[in-house]
Parts: sequence; structure tokens; C-alpha cells
Amino acid sequence: MISMRPFPSILAFNHLLGAVSKMKHYAVVVSMCKQMVGCSEFQPDVVAMTIWLRYLCNLRKVKLGFSVFGMIIKLGLQPDPYTMNALLLGLIGEGKIVEAMGLFWKLLTNGYLCNQYTCGIIIRGLCISGNTRFAVLLLMKMNGNGSFETDVIPYSTIIDGFCKEKQMGKALIIFQDMLDRKIEPNVVTFSTLIKGLCDVG
Repeated sequence: MISMRPFPSILAFNHLLGAVSKMKHYAVVVSMCKQMVGCSEFQPDVVAMTIWLRYLCNLRKVKLGFSVFGMIIKLGLQPDPYTMNALLLGLIGEGKIVEAMGLFWKLLTNGYLCNQYTCGIIIRGLCISGNTRFAVLLLMKMNGNGSFETDVIPYSTIIDGFCKEKQMGKALIIFQDMLDRKIEPNVVTFSTLIKGLCDVG
């Protein structure tokens, strides 16, 4: 494809990268992206660059992911929530929750686009790292400013965090808040609570 003239469209490359990534050949995707960027005719878009960034993060090479992010900015492309989510997941995957939180607050203060999934990533990272109380503060902020419509996933994640910390009283308070907001619990929510209650006798 990179030797064809006329040069294929960016959409064709993105479809190819997507197909290879679905087969979980992350190293191949990264290698292909490097070759594409090396072509003078190649005009990348944020989708192609985000694919490259995401699979570097999947390979636990978040520093290289940030290098690609720098290229995105240098090319004048606008990062989207998928770009930022990939970086956050990469940091959390490497156990760097403090760095992930720092990046998250920078995104919010600098006006980068975030979505409900972005907040969900941070809530999950906080709960995994034993900082469930901070996840609650973020959830309250989400509920308070009305910028995101919270659903069962962040609530269940926080309930699971408190259950693992054996703080069933707090888990049940979050569960009640969920019910008060007319958010329907699912089988994960109930299973988590039942297991938590059993664990504390």
C-alpha cells in the first residue's frame, strides 16, 4: 500500500490497522504505523495516530505513547477522547495512578474533550489502587456538574472497591445513592455486594 501511486487514502490504512489490531498483533500495528509515518505522502489523521498510541500503551510502552501524542499536537491534529483514554489506560496499566490523575486534571483544566468512559477509567484506576474514597469524590463531581450522565458502571466499580477494602457500610451507602438516582443495579452490582457481605461475615 505504501508503494502504491496514487497513495491510498488514510481510511484504507485505518481499516487495515483496525483489522490487524483485532487479531491482537499489537507489535505489527506499531511497526506498520512507523512505516506509514515514514512516507512523505502519508497524511495522518487523529484516528491513525490514536491507533498507534493505543497499541504502544497496550505493549506497556506508555512513554512512546506520549511521544506519539506529541506528534499529534505537532501535526496540528485535535486529540479526541479516545486518544486521551488510551494514555490514561496505559498509565493505569503500568500502576501509575498518580500520573494518570495528573493527566486527567490537566485534560479537564485545558479543555480537552473527555467522555463518560474517561471518568470511568479514572474511577476504576482509583479503586484498583485502593483509593476508592477519591473515586467517590470524582463520581460526586460528575453527578454535580451534569456534564456526564452516570450509569451503573462507575457505581458498581466503586461498590466493588469498598467491598475489597471491607468497608461494607460505605458500599451500601453508594448502593443507596445509586437507587435514589434511579440507576438500575445489574447482576455485577448484586454479586459484588453479596460477595462483600459474605467476606465480612
